[in-house]
Amino acid sequence: MAVSGLDDDELNTMIGNYERLKRTEDAKYKELLQERANRMSKAQKLDHLATIALLRQAAAERKFVTYGEVAAASDVPWTVARHRMSGAGGH
Repeated sequence: MAVSGLDDDELNTMIGNYERLKRTEDAKYKELLQERANRMSKAQKLDHLATIALLRQAAAERKFVTYGEVAAASDVPWTVARHRMSGAGGH
């Protein structure tokens, strides 16, 4: 099946499987990552400036920041934002 035919959950499961098996050099893994990046570029994005403002405020207050707070600062649901936090080109 072509990666474009996978739904988001299937796509993320396959990516996770490649990572778990340490097969991140496989061409198929790179194709899966590219598909996810293409989909994310069409969806909600995290705002780097909002994140920086949040981190500066937290630093001034000597507080920790959660990934959920980073997502909320950009008005992006955590279920969407979590895939944009890590990996190549991650937020």
